[in-house]
Amino acid sequence: MDITYSPTLQDLLRKISPASIKFDPLGLVSGYKAYRIWQHLSDMSDQQLAALGISRSEIPRLAAQSILKD
Repeated sequence: MDITYSPTLQDLLRKISPASIKFDPLGLVSGYKAYRIWQHLSDMSDQQLAALGISRSEIPRLAAQSILKD
């Protein structure tokens, strides 16, 4: 029986969002990054989200926080 471990939330966010850039005219890259994170997490099941330690109601906050800390 193979055991697969779910990635940590930080690893997952790094994998699905574009790399940080220095120049972001009009916030387009930041907005796209937040959208990608929101979309990917929204597509996950409640069980997958629970394995990462988050609930579905936290998805918008996590997407916003991902662009605020850059």
